[in-house]
Amino acid sequence: MEWCPEAAMKAYLQTLHLYCRDHASSMDPKSMEFISAMAAGNRPKLMVEITSHGITSFTIALAVAAKLTGSRFICILPHLYKIDQYSYSYVNNLIADFEDVIEFVYTDTPFEVMQQHKMIDFAVVDCEIEHYVDILKHIDINPNRSTVVVHNVHHKTSLRKADGALFEQVVNKKNRLLQCVTLPFGQGMELTRITRCETRRRRRFHVIYEN
Repeated sequence: MEWCPEAAMKAYLQTLHLYCRDHASSMDPKSMEFISAMAAGNRPKLMVEITSHGITSFTIALAVAAKLTGSRFICILPHLYKIDQYSYSYVNNLIADFEDVIEFVYTDTPFEVMQQHKMIDFAVVDCEIEHYVDILKHIDINPNRSTVVVHNVHHKTSLRKADGALFEQVVNKKNRLLQCVTLPFGQGMELTRITRCETRRRRRFHVIYEN
């Protein structure tokens, strides 16, 4: 996956336009234009979101990226997801253009659903989900190049204190051949970029001494 600045710029502007158009809504943008640009720029084949609050600003951001790049986007929601009428009207206005690119999965066991998907290129995980650390430990990411965003990372539920590890440290424990860079951004969010470590071949030189 090579970085595509054109796709990133289009996703950023389209997502920003959606928020500005409906800025009076109750949905917090949460830097969704940045997330959309990151996702679209990487041109992923598979994106997955796990949320505890139903459709979120991340859902909109990834839907914009999926529509631009033709990526598969799976949104895993609580089985008994309910939203009030005001939010429902707002969400419908935004989702209407993206219904063909979002695969909604309703479940009470997101961990089991996540295990069904392999080589995930871009993932967004809500840390308010029960057993979210287990989800992060077992998520099947693309080792060549992938991105994982975690949100609702608060002091009491921070990945830094859950089993003593960030997602970056979880990945490093699983596979020493991967390298990660984690950046905090927004409020209670962290973005981790994963790539495969480059292995350099050592060259051996034979020196022959002649008398």
